[in-house]
Amino acid sequence: MNNKLNVSKVIIGLSLVSLAIQIIASAILIPKLKAPLELGYILLALLFEFLAFAVLTPFARSFYAREKVPFTYYRAFTLLLASESFSHLVPFGDYFAQRFYFDRHKLPIRAPLRYITVLYSFGLLGLITLFLGFQALVFIFYPNKVSTSFAGKFVFIPLVLTGILVALYLLRRSPQLTRRTQAFFQKYLGSKLDSPFSVLEFSHRPIHKNLLLVSPLLFTWLLEGCGYVACLKAFGVQAPILLSFYAYTFVKMFRFIPIFPGGVGEIEATSALLFSSYGFAVAPIITGSILFRFVSYWFPITLGALSARSVLSR
Repeated sequence: MNNKLNVSKVIIGLSLVSLAIQIIASAILIPKLKAPLELGYILLALLFEFLAFAVLTPFARSFYAREKVPFTYYRAFTLLLASESFSHLVPFGDYFAQRFYFDRHKLPIRAPLRYITVLYSFGLLGLITLFLGFQALVFIFYPNKVSTSFAGKFVFIPLVLTGILVALYLLRRSPQLTRRTQAFFQKYLGSKLDSPFSVLEFSHRPIHKNLLLVSPLLFTWLLEGCGYVACLKAFGVQAPILLSFYAYTFVKMFRFIPIFPGGVGEIEATSALLFSSYGFAVAPIITGSILFRFVSYWFPITLGALSARSVLSR
């Protein structure tokens, strides 16, 4: 128990530091923004972020229905918003929020960890697929741009991360690694971790039904990518759509590398780094990235705070 409390204190402490840095940076930078701002694109970005949650809700409902936990669409949507807001504040906060909800309502408490396992695994797989696809297309249609620039030293970092994830996946057959992983989750989360493939019973069900189940995880990335494009256009960035989506997947992949607590500054830095290699002005890219942070970070926290009271307080 003491270990759990100590880890929780460290995680919450880092999250609070991250939040403080973001609040201070936003308070300093936002009033200094000089670029013309188009309100229509901001509303469009918020709409895309909202739709990303709306598309993710059928996945949550379908998954929990397989776990013998039926949810109405409204209940699944509000629980998803509440848990997502916690995930922005604390790592695996969505699991802890859903675990709390399941415990209070006498539901099978193993189901949230199985849900998070599938969500993170196939969600990351979908992001990797989009990143590799957009990178290949960008290298075909816009050759010799990134590779000859300063950004060229960094654009392959997500590819290295992809390789590491593939290696970890291959090592999952190692009994020693499996025991250590299970011991970690048993110690800090109170449950054992299942393979995402065994959770979905890939070998016992038609593969097309499983792919239909996890397909919303791919569309949520695309919808949030549309929000990223809208945030850039709100400050007049007229970049090709293909390049903008590649930048978005690059940013999201890069954020898996824990350089700063909570990814503070990573969205802005990596966006400016990539677009500058194509000759775009840095200032509108940074302001658009700050706007995207508000849309993708603070907007879900606000929605989650509104739904958390009705979902988690009962």
